[in-house]
Amino acid sequence: MVCLDRPVSGVETDAVLLDNVRGSRECVRHLIQMGHRRIALITGQLQAEISRERLKGYEEALREADIKVDPTLVMEGDFREESGYRLTRQLLQKRIPVTAIFACNDLMAFGVLQAARELNLRCPEDLSIAGFDSLEFTKFTDPSLTSVYQPGYQLGATAARLLLQRVDGMRFAPKKLLLPTELKKRNSVGPPHTTVATSTERTLKARERSLRLRRKNRA
Repeated sequence: MVCLDRPVSGVETDAVLLDNVRGSRECVRHLIQMGHRRIALITGQLQAEISRERLKGYEEALREADIKVDPTLVMEGDFREESGYRLTRQLLQKRIPVTAIFACNDLMAFGVLQAARELNLRCPEDLSIAGFDSLEFTKFTDPSLTSVYQPGYQLGATAARLLLQRVDGMRFAPKKLLLPTELKKRNSVGPPHTTVATSTERTLKARERSLRLRRKNRA
């Protein structure tokens, strides 16, 4: 048996894993280098090891930059698009100041993009967004999504080679191979111009002014 992508707790077996901590850390470093200090995180379910690893990378990058980890900016999703959408709306409607959101997979990042559009926020001018997976079609989203690439082909091929070695009778201690990730920098990340809370406040004030003008004209 070879575990792929994540190990089974308490089972000593070969495993081919991704360096989730490094991938997440590099993505958040990129956001920080672009000037972001208020970076929200949407994780997967935290009982999953890969979610905890990606959270760890996020925290490490913030601490390296002397940015305090704010628990109000860390939200637990479930790797589905709907959770990215729902949690983003909750965050932004509370007017918590953020300039970037890092979603721990691309599906949740798509939900973040949808929620931002519905709230009339431009990406990346008002809100930078990044994901994890670098699914093939992330190059064609609008804007194209900055994301951490995970080498799916390499994962499968490496696991198959390990399994065939075991089938052929090769004896060795259980191996845990860690494959590197790569950050794909695209158009969904840019320097912060304002916080989302400020942008949302501006939008609401514009709507209120428009409403007052309509009432005045009717009178």
